[in-house]
Amino acid sequence: YAEEIVQIGTIYGLDGVYYSPESLEPGMGYWVRATQDGDITLSSTTIALKEVEQNNYLSDANTIVLSSESYSTTLFFGKDVPRGEKLNYSLPPTFLKMAFDARFTDDMKVVLEAGEIEVTNQFETITIEYDIKIDAGEHMNWVLSSESGDEYTLEGIDEITVPTEETFALERKAVIP
Repeated sequence: YAEEIVQIGTIYGLDGVYYSPESLEPGMGYWVRATQDGDITLSSTTIALKEVEQNNYLSDANTIVLSSESYSTTLFFGKDVPRGEKLNYSLPPTFLKMAFDARFTDDMKVVLEAGEIEVTNQFETITIEYDIKIDAGEHMNWVLSSESGDEYTLEGIDEITVPTEETFALERKAVIP
Protein backbone atom coordinates (compact mmCIF):
# COMPACT_ATOMS: atom_id res chain seq x y z
CA TYR A 1 0.00 0.00 0.00
CA ALA A 2 1.43 3.32 -1.13
CA GLU A 3 0.49 5.19 2.07
CA GLU A 4 2.72 2.81 4.03
CA ILE A 5 5.92 3.46 2.05
CA VAL A 6 5.52 6.92 0.45
CA GLN A 7 6.84 9.75 2.62
CA ILE A 8 4.01 12.27 3.00
CA GLY A 9 4.48 15.50 1.04
CA THR A 10 7.33 14.21 -1.12
CA ILE A 11 5.78 13.63 -4.52
CA TYR A 12 7.30 16.06 -7.03
CA GLY A 13 6.94 16.81 -10.71
CA LEU A 14 9.47 18.76 -12.79
CA ASP A 15 8.77 21.74 -15.02
CA GLY A 16 12.10 23.60 -15.04
CA VAL A 17 11.84 23.52 -11.23
CA TYR A 18 10.44 20.87 -8.88
CA TYR A 19 6.80 21.39 -7.86
CA SER A 20 4.25 19.57 -5.71
CA PRO A 21 1.51 18.42 -8.09
CA GLU A 22 -2.17 18.66 -7.12
CA SER A 23 -2.86 15.50 -9.11
CA LEU A 24 -0.86 12.89 -11.01
CA GLU A 25 -1.23 13.00 -14.78
CA PRO A 26 -0.92 9.83 -16.89
CA GLY A 27 2.27 9.70 -18.94
CA MET A 28 4.15 12.19 -16.74
CA GLY A 29 7.11 11.28 -14.52
CA TYR A 30 7.24 11.99 -10.79
CA TRP A 31 9.79 11.66 -8.00
CA VAL A 32 8.61 10.01 -4.78
CA ARG A 33 10.55 9.49 -1.54
CA ALA A 34 9.87 5.98 -0.27
CA THR A 35 10.69 4.81 3.25
CA GLN A 36 11.27 1.19 2.19
CA ASP A 37 11.29 -1.10 -0.84
CA GLY A 38 7.89 -1.92 -2.27
CA ASP A 39 5.43 -1.48 -5.10
CA ILE A 40 3.21 1.53 -5.66
CA THR A 41 0.19 0.79 -7.79
CA LEU A 42 -2.03 3.55 -9.11
CA SER A 43 -5.39 2.63 -10.49
CA SER A 44 -7.85 4.79 -12.41
CA THR A 45 -10.72 2.57 -11.31
CA THR A 46 -10.49 3.57 -7.67
CA ILE A 47 -13.75 5.23 -6.63
CA ALA A 48 -12.47 7.02 -3.54
CA LEU A 49 -8.91 7.94 -2.72
CA LYS A 50 -7.71 7.87 0.84
CA GLU A 51 -6.42 11.33 1.59
CA VAL A 52 -3.55 11.46 4.05
CA GLU A 53 -3.56 14.43 6.38
CA GLN A 54 -0.20 16.12 6.70
CA ASN A 55 0.51 18.16 9.80
CA ASN A 56 1.88 21.48 8.64
CA TYR A 57 4.48 22.17 11.31
CA LEU A 58 5.76 25.11 9.28
CA SER A 59 2.58 27.18 8.88
CA ASP A 60 3.96 29.82 11.25
CA ALA A 61 7.67 29.44 10.40
CA ASN A 62 9.84 32.11 8.78
CA THR A 63 9.90 31.85 4.99
CA ILE A 64 12.41 32.80 2.37
CA VAL A 65 11.32 32.61 -1.27
CA LEU A 66 14.12 32.52 -3.82
CA SER A 67 13.06 33.23 -7.40
CA SER A 68 14.38 34.05 -10.84
CA GLU A 69 12.30 34.71 -13.95
CA SER A 70 9.16 32.53 -13.52
CA TYR A 71 10.78 29.97 -11.18
CA SER A 72 10.63 30.06 -7.38
CA THR A 73 11.26 27.92 -4.31
CA THR A 74 10.04 28.49 -0.75
CA LEU A 75 12.28 27.51 2.16
CA PHE A 76 11.41 27.56 5.88
CA PHE A 77 13.44 28.37 9.00
CA GLY A 78 13.18 29.27 12.67
CA LYS A 79 10.95 26.37 13.65
CA ASP A 80 11.78 22.75 14.35
CA VAL A 81 10.08 19.75 12.80
CA PRO A 82 9.66 16.58 14.90
CA ARG A 83 12.39 14.02 14.18
CA GLY A 84 10.07 11.47 12.53
CA GLU A 85 8.58 14.13 10.23
CA LYS A 86 11.81 15.63 8.79
CA LEU A 87 11.76 13.56 5.59
CA ASN A 88 8.35 15.08 4.76
CA TYR A 89 10.30 18.28 4.01
CA SER A 90 12.96 16.70 1.80
CA LEU A 91 13.49 17.46 -1.89
CA PRO A 92 14.48 15.33 -4.91
CA PRO A 93 18.16 15.40 -5.90
CA THR A 94 19.38 18.10 -8.30
CA PHE A 95 20.79 17.37 -11.74
CA LEU A 96 22.66 19.23 -14.46
CA LYS A 97 20.69 21.56 -16.71
CA MET A 98 17.98 22.40 -14.17
CA ALA A 99 16.67 25.90 -14.90
CA PHE A 100 16.36 26.84 -11.23
CA ASP A 101 16.60 25.27 -7.79
CA ALA A 102 17.19 26.45 -4.22
CA ARG A 103 17.44 24.25 -1.14
CA PHE A 104 19.23 23.80 2.14
CA THR A 105 22.08 21.30 2.23
CA ASP A 106 21.06 17.64 2.49
CA ASP A 107 18.16 18.30 0.06
CA MET A 108 15.94 19.87 2.73
CA LYS A 109 13.53 22.79 2.61
CA VAL A 110 13.69 23.56 6.35
CA VAL A 111 16.34 24.40 8.99
CA LEU A 112 15.97 25.49 12.60
CA GLU A 113 18.69 28.10 13.19
CA ALA A 114 21.25 27.94 10.40
CA GLY A 115 21.88 26.37 7.03
CA GLU A 116 23.59 26.74 3.72
CA ILE A 117 21.32 27.44 0.75
CA GLU A 118 22.50 25.85 -2.49
CA VAL A 119 21.28 27.63 -5.63
CA THR A 120 21.10 26.52 -9.25
CA ASN A 121 20.16 29.45 -11.48
CA GLN A 122 20.69 30.12 -15.19
CA PHE A 123 19.90 33.82 -14.75
CA GLU A 124 22.10 36.70 -13.54
CA THR A 125 20.01 37.81 -10.57
CA ILE A 126 17.94 36.19 -7.88
CA THR A 127 15.07 37.78 -5.97
CA ILE A 128 14.80 36.92 -2.30
CA GLU A 129 11.51 37.58 -0.51
CA TYR A 130 11.34 36.92 3.21
CA ASP A 131 8.70 36.91 5.94
CA ILE A 132 10.07 36.83 9.48
CA LYS A 133 7.34 35.64 11.86
CA ILE A 134 9.66 34.24 14.55
CA ASP A 135 12.04 36.82 15.95
CA ALA A 136 15.68 35.73 16.22
CA GLY A 137 15.68 36.65 19.93
CA GLU A 138 17.18 39.35 22.09
CA HIS A 139 20.46 40.68 20.67
CA MET A 140 20.11 38.25 17.72
CA ASN A 141 19.31 38.71 14.02
CA TRP A 142 18.47 36.45 11.11
CA VAL A 143 21.29 37.09 8.61
CA LEU A 144 21.64 35.94 5.01
CA SER A 145 25.23 36.02 3.71
CA SER A 146 26.27 35.63 0.10
CA GLU A 147 29.32 33.72 -1.11
CA SER A 148 30.96 37.04 -2.01
CA GLY A 149 30.61 38.33 1.58
CA ASP A 150 27.52 40.56 1.38
CA GLU A 151 25.27 40.32 4.46
CA TYR A 152 21.55 41.05 4.64
CA THR A 153 19.69 41.31 7.96
CA LEU A 154 16.22 39.79 7.53
CA GLU A 155 13.50 41.63 9.48
CA GLY A 156 9.77 41.82 8.88
CA ILE A 157 8.57 41.29 5.32
CA ASP A 158 10.73 42.51 2.46
CA GLU A 159 12.32 41.64 -0.86
CA ILE A 160 15.84 42.08 -2.25
CA THR A 161 17.32 41.34 -5.67
CA VAL A 162 20.96 40.28 -5.67
CA PRO A 163 23.46 38.80 -8.14
CA THR A 164 23.14 35.02 -8.42
CA GLU A 165 25.58 33.03 -6.30
CA GLU A 166 25.95 29.27 -5.85
CA THR A 167 25.52 29.39 -2.07
CA PHE A 168 24.08 31.63 0.61
CA ALA A 169 24.38 31.10 4.36
CA LEU A 170 21.34 31.71 6.55
CA GLU A 171 21.96 31.93 10.28
CA ARG A 172 20.74 33.25 13.58
CA LYS A 173 23.59 35.60 14.53
CA ALA A 174 24.42 37.55 17.65
CA VAL A 175 24.31 41.32 17.26
CA ILE A 176 27.80 42.59 18.03
CA PRO A 177 27.83 46.18 19.35
